Amino acid sequence: MSDISKNYKYLGKSRPIIEGLEKITGKAKYASDFILPEMLHARILLSPYAHAKINNINITEAQKMPGVVSVLTAEDLPTKNQIMASRNSALLAIGKVLFYGQPVVAIVAKDQLSAEDALEKIKVDYIQLESITELNNAMNDESPYVWPKGIPTEESEL
Repeated sequence: MSDISKNYKYLGKSRPIIEGLEKITGKAKYASDFILPEMLHARILLSPYAHAKINNINITEAQKMPGVVSVLTAEDLPTKNQIMASRNSALLAIGKVLFYGQPVVAIVAKDQLSAEDALEKIKVDYIQLESITELNNAMNDESPYVWPKGIPTEESEL
């Protein structure tokens, strides 16, 4: 027994595999395996850029797709005026995207395929901005803030 095992309850000790047999045989049920009456499916359009201004989002064609229940942008959410302080508080991008893969638009539909098809109809006009990828450059006074001090407005720098 190692010194680590003596001092800690869990660290350095083997743990029983919960549902291991069910998982490796394919019998385990995951969230995507359940189908409930009137269940809806969501898909998220993610930003292809690490840093970009969102000039325009056109959701018109996606809204017309059969099976689509709702197409949501940040403007549709009650959190639209919430200050974004981290990735956890950035539900949907508003004004600009601050990291690669940031959610921009959410689709809610009656089935997976309708949601996926509607994603392809969304048109987002991005203006790509400089991305700082080196730590020393990020510490420079002229580097842009990753998390703005408030919600961007037309008057503030986007």
